[in-house]
Amino acid sequence: MDAERIVLPVLSRFEPRTHGRAAELQCHVEAGLPQVHGDADALQEVVQNLLDNAFKYTPDPKRIAVTVRRAPKPLGQLSGDEVEIAVSDNEPG
Repeated sequence: MDAERIVLPVLSRFEPRTHGRAAELQCHVEAGLPQVHGDADALQEVVQNLLDNAFKYTPDPKRIAVTVRRAPKPLGQLSGDEVEIAVSDNEPG
């Protein structure tokens, strides 16, 4: 499945939390990613939990970003077919 199929539905549920608040939610999905193999519902739950934590524990003004990219290859690894989904915020911890 496309990685966007994992993150975009979750982001759409969080978008209303930014309306009228000091909160910004961004998403960047790298082009040309390999397909993701796994349970879409379980992967969406992981992304949702990470976003829940970011919204709960990041002070205002919140800047939360979801980045989907090809995972860096460790030394000696021949394949670069892994996808990394990261949630970051402006909280120092």
